[in-house]
Amino acid sequence: EAYQFLHEINKSYENSVSIGDYCQTSQNYYGTKNKDTLSPINQVLLAQKHLDASTRLEQLLPDWQLMLEQLLVNHMFYNSFPYTDNQENAKDAFLSLVCMYSFLKFTLLGNLHQIFSTEDLVDVIAALFRVIEHSGFKYTVVNLVREINPSTDTIIIPEIIHI
Repeated sequence: EAYQFLHEINKSYENSVSIGDYCQTSQNYYGTKNKDTLSPINQVLLAQKHLDASTRLEQLLPDWQLMLEQLLVNHMFYNSFPYTDNQENAKDAFLSLVCMYSFLKFTLLGNLHQIFSTEDLVDVIAALFRVIEHSGFKYTVVNLVREINPSTDTIIIPEIIHI
């Protein structure tokens, strides 16, 4: 379900002027241009590509996890996370944050074969964050989770985090 969800996020932003190319490149890298490519057999191949890209990211930027954590903390601070005092909305804010992290990582890794320097890496992350910060991303991803798995939105969280 997590790969299907991340595919849907990439699909919903593939026409974005800012990050459309990154989303399309990610879909091409993973081979997820349509839902038919998300079969259980293809998910094994998808997971291997993800692992290969993760290894390359580790080589390019050994402290990438710390950097991404700092970016997320800044995002949370400047956006007054959880954005509200309402418990239901706080749950959505957490779900949105988890989805944002997964989208960033998934899309970044899907573009890693064309990233050759830390400057290129920063350009991709900056573009993704601009869209996340200046669009309805936090609402879009929560709605996508509910479309994919209407019975519960929390079941996908552990699966997404591990991608």
